[in-house]
Amino acid sequence: MTQKNLAKVFHISQTSVSKYETGEAVPDLETVVKMADFFGVSLDEFIVRES
Repeated sequence: MTQKNLAKVFHISQTSVSKYETGEAVPDLETVVKMADFFGVSLDEFIVRES
């Protein structure tokens, strides 16, 4: 999925998606929940980074 497609699904800008990916910004909680639901994962799986 492209940044542009993801931005359309969540009604956010492509720039926001890019910043989320690079760590320059973080989505608000409502967006995080929607993204986790969209990808079919728990919030833990969505937000926890494995080292």
